[in-house]
Amino acid sequence: MGLTGNRIETLLDPAGDVDMVILSHVHWDHVGTPSDFANACFVVGSGTLHLLEHGAGPLYPTEIFNDDELPAVPYATKEESYDAAPHAPKHTYAPSEAVATLPSSIPVDSWAWEPLANFPYFLDLFDDGSVFVIDSLGHLYSYVNLLLGVAGRRFIYLGGDCCHDPRILSGQKGIALYDDGKGRMRSVDRNMGVAKKKLGQINNFMEEVKVNEDIEVELIVANDKTWREKNRHGFWPGKL
Repeated sequence: MGLTGNRIETLLDPAGDVDMVILSHVHWDHVGTPSDFANACFVVGSGTLHLLEHGAGPLYPTEIFNDDELPAVPYATKEESYDAAPHAPKHTYAPSEAVATLPSSIPVDSWAWEPLANFPYFLDLFDDGSVFVIDSLGHLYSYVNLLLGVAGRRFIYLGGDCCHDPRILSGQKGIALYDDGKGRMRSVDRNMGVAKKKLGQINNFMEEVKVNEDIEVELIVANDKTWREKNRHGFWPGKL
């Protein structure tokens, strides 16, 4: 909403103006209120629907997920091969009767996971280099990051929950551990070893960018309070 004089004007109608929503993962604090986007197509990592329904083992039981978290039918997913694991979710295809589908301009038939820099799997969503989906397993199954072209040679890397403090990425801090109630230590990541590996890939990518004059990349993670306080203008209705 925006305020013009004494009149409140709608700057964006979630139901009418948004046709696509990409979720990094389905932890409750990252999904917002999907029902607000009544006509949007939700793009989620492969296995998300299975994860919502069945959970991901004893540390991520079904009870902590809402199986109706996303709208009933408008899903768009892309198949990916994951390491065989006891609780690895299965890929679920969008139903044929889905009321919201990807725009016809998106080259779904040509989608393919390919390497980008030191990331083993990325997807050029629109086939124009503007939005790259990066497979980012570790924090949770079906987890993705985005690399977005903003203007010219400037990009933004949306890391979501890749780390809960940017100092973890730089190596100044370690991943927090806590007692799981059964005498063992764990982190908030589904697989901390894989999460650390992914952080290494992101950090190496950012280091390469620093010496590469062709592009510049700003990294934004979901829980970076310092970034938030310095970049209030970057939140809607502002822009990055």
